[in-house]
Order: sequence, then structure tokens, then C-alpha cells
Amino acid sequence: MKEYINNNNWHDYFLESINVDYEKATIKLSFGNKLSNIECINFIGMQYLGQWDESVVADINIIEEDEFCLTNRLAVRKNNPTEYVGGGVKSIGDVWYHVVVKLIDNVSIHIVCTKINVKDSKLQA
Repeated sequence: MKEYINNNNWHDYFLESINVDYEKATIKLSFGNKLSNIECINFIGMQYLGQWDESVVADINIIEEDEFCLTNRLAVRKNNPTEYVGGGVKSIGDVWYHVVVKLIDNVSIHIVCTKINVKDSKLQA
């Protein structure tokens, strides 16, 4: 999924919403009559600063085990007993992914998770 997202042209997609629950963060995007949901499964952390009035996507990338993942890993270790499986499914030893959604006004949304799925569909007329 990492290659699919990194090689897709996300420019001009519209950020419809980001929904976060215990298990995942879902990034809902639209482009014309196409809907795409990027599911960040086993959600761990998020940073989203400076939203003003722009919701047009410039790019979306996934990075594996970078500095933002390390920052989240350190916070989890500090705040939780990591010898247990988080939520029954997450492990401190899993590979963690950093999903970066960059908007055209340079606002960046950062989400860390352990698995990513993309679901595409068409808008109903």
C-alpha cells in the first residue's frame, strides 16, 4: 500500500474529513466523482497544526519508521506498559508508518499507524 499511495497523484484531491476512533484514523478524500478512504489502521498518533481555510491536497506520502514514528514510539513507551499488546493488536515492535497529507497551503497532517488500506469508490449520482 505504501508504494500505491506514494506513486499516486493526489494533487487537487479534496480533504473531506479525518475521522479518528480507537482502532483507526480514516482520511476521506474526493476528486471529481471518485471517493478514496485511506485507513490508518492501529492508529497511534497524530499532529495537525495550522488549518485555516484550505482543504485541497498537494501530496500524500508514507514513510516507514522515521523520526515522527520514533517520537510516537517514545511517547507510547513513556505512557504505557509496552510488554502488553496495545488494544489487543498493536506491538511496540511492529513496523510503524508515518502518513503525511500535505495541503496546498503547506499545512501537513501527520498520522502514525501500523497498517494502511485504501478503499476507492464512486460518488452516487
